[in-house]
Amino acid sequence: MINWIITLKDDPKMIGTIGYYHIKPEHYRTEIGYMLLPNFQGRSYVTEAIAEVVKYGFKRMKLHSIEAVVDPIIHYFSLINRLHIANHKSCKKSKSIS
Repeated sequence: MINWIITLKDDPKMIGTIGYYHIKPEHYRTEIGYMLLPNFQGRSYVTEAIAEVVKYGFKRMKLHSIEAVVDPIIHYFSLINRLHIANHKSCKKSKSIS
């Protein structure tokens, strides 16, 4: 597991977390997960964080795929779609970035 905290650029206070879970180095894949405090949702912070974490995974870790488990109640489907993550499904299902 690898985790990072999400902060504002001008404030070190934690507003969320993002990380890789179920890392399978032998298969060059992992799952990405994130949480953001409600007061900061809808302001593109998660979009920016995911873009950086995905870039890190593909460039530094040499991953081939990243999977996102999406809870439909939180409505992150549009975010996942904007980041061009393929094959999204909901709840216990997943979405992969390849």
